[in-house]
Amino acid sequence: MVPSRDPSAVTAALSRNVRAMRLEEGLTLDALAVRAGISKGMLVQVEQGRTNPSLATLCRLANALGVSLPQLLDVGPPAAVEVVPRDGNVVLWQGAGGGEGRLLAASEEPCPLELWEFRLAPGDAYKADPQSPGTVELVHVLAGRLTVGVGDESVEAPAGDTVVFRPDRDHEYRNAGDEWVHVVIANAERAGAGGIDR
Repeated sequence: MVPSRDPSAVTAALSRNVRAMRLEEGLTLDALAVRAGISKGMLVQVEQGRTNPSLATLCRLANALGVSLPQLLDVGPPAAVEVVPRDGNVVLWQGAGGGEGRLLAASEEPCPLELWEFRLAPGDAYKADPQSPGTVELVHVLAGRLTVGVGDESVEAPAGDTVVFRPDRDHEYRNAGDEWVHVVIANAERAGAGGIDR
């Protein structure tokens, strides 16, 4: 299920889901905040629907609760067929130069799968924490020249190329050029591996 096109519905779903999942796990606010590595104040704001947390905070919460990012943002039961227009995508990362990362669609069956779109302005870099072992990332470059760093390795891919790697180490997408970079990313997690860390 993809997030709703209505930002207020996503905020309400996040608030409802985090609280319900925390209580189901028998965790206090303090315990979940410590497990997720965020402040108790931030967690309270999330549960009360009073903040738009960063992508890093969302991923920390998902991992701490043992769920994927789509589950954390799920607004309700999926339709049999759904078209998500571009203006309905959720922007979960914004770069200093105006770049952005959008969650285009997601599914939990048969394993957690996410489809992302990233636009990186010249000089933009998105740094990601290691994800669950068994996760695979496929990055297709639509425009520009993308630099992908995984651990100590770094590769460059021009438009038309696809980079495939296991993101179980620190990794980064970087635009070292002077033109915008546009990519789509498929992220597939091995079933039962826990939350996807973005």
